[in-house]
Amino acid sequence: MLRPISTEPPPAATPGECRVCGAPSQADFAFCASCGAPLAESRVVTAPAKPRSGVVRGRIVLIREDGSDGEAFELDASGTVLGRDGGHINFPDDDFLAGRHAELAYRADVLWVTPLDTTNGVFIRLVEEAELQPGDAFRVGQELLRFDVFGELGGRGQDLDEEGTLRLGSPLPGTVWGRLSQLVGPASVANAYVLVGDETYIGRERGDIVFPDDGYVSGMHALLTRRDDRVTLKDLGSSNGTYVRIREPLELRPGDFVLAGQQLFRADP
Repeated sequence: MLRPISTEPPPAATPGECRVCGAPSQADFAFCASCGAPLAESRVVTAPAKPRSGVVRGRIVLIREDGSDGEAFELDASGTVLGRDGGHINFPDDDFLAGRHAELAYRADVLWVTPLDTTNGVFIRLVEEAELQPGDAFRVGQELLRFDVFGELGGRGQDLDEEGTLRLGSPLPGTVWGRLSQLVGPASVANAYVLVGDETYIGRERGDIVFPDDGYVSGMHALLTRRDDRVTLKDLGSSNGTYVRIREPLELRPGDFVLAGQQLFRADP
């Protein structure tokens, strides 16, 4: 199943070493210059979450890399916070989690997941076609992609600043309407893929955008479609799924998969 880096906890870091990739790190750096992970030295310990009521309502199940069920965690009627060190359920070795990363809470008899203010966010596995908004991020395999659209002058690769000065930029065909950016760090882009047609296929072996070296991407993995003013994303029956970062609280149905940091869960409300 999908994992951002690995299902194994990162090894303990030695001084001057990234605990995720092992690369040498500078003492005054907040993020690893090699993989972009937050450095252990810059970690801030978060205050513990508020006590729970003790009334169990449901559970979430941790998914192992082979797709089998791992540990199950009970959910409290008053709410359950997931995090690295400040939640009710904590994963202290997962540097991709914030101290308090996500909250699972019940509204009447329905379980909702709320993304808290974090760097890496919370992702939900697509079950059906979903509409994307500019700035939305999604995952296929190990790839983290951000969707953006061009403005009125963007089709020429140009734009105006606040004074009305035309910025220099490489010219683009007028058929270009958007792009996908491959994110590799907090503010780093590796590759950008322009969107020119109404359908853009993403895969490992076939498609308009391919990631041949990512074994977690299926041969034909996902489809991005533009219809009028709407852009939608659809999983094409991939083995590991397609995950979209959520912006606001989302209702969870039985069997939904939630990705937070390196942890993949199945909801069993």
